Amino acid sequence: MLIACLAAGCASQKTALRRETVPSYARVAPSISVSSALAVDATPAPPRAREIVLHALSVIGTPYQAAGRFPSTGFDCSGLVQYVVSEAAGLALPRDTSSMSQIGAEVSAEELRPGDLVFFNTLGKPYSHVGIYVGDWRFIHAPTQGGFVGVVDMRLPYWLQRYDGARRLDL
Repeated sequence: MLIACLAAGCASQKTALRRETVPSYARVAPSISVSSALAVDATPAPPRAREIVLHALSVIGTPYQAAGRFPSTGFDCSGLVQYVVSEAAGLALPRDTSSMSQIGAEVSAEELRPGDLVFFNTLGKPYSHVGIYVGDWRFIHAPTQGGFVGVVDMRLPYWLQRYDGARRLDL
């Protein structure tokens, strides 16, 4: 499965970076299995957080769609997170990434658990991209136009340079 890894537009964004402007280290195309994405971290996630991860994994391959909120029509980053958290945990999240970054408790990178929300500055403004942490320093996200929901390694230089922090939902 080919996974485009550039995070660009979310629901509130009109500007999208074109794939050809993305550095090669941000365009990874690994083949990632469900079992490797759910690698056990030191601190296990609560059952509802694991449900969030499993539900997110079930929509891998869904195409990116600006302002997309459903698997049938495609997702943008915040639409993906909003949909998955609602379906898997019954929680209503705000629609935009900046508002999502205010929900739950702040978590350090060292304390990340599967189901935590991870945020990145991909458009020159803080908290402009969001994904769901799945363990082993990987997260699921809806990248950019022409891309598909997929799993990405947060340790890639592109993501490390843009990491804004993480939040843990009250599950």
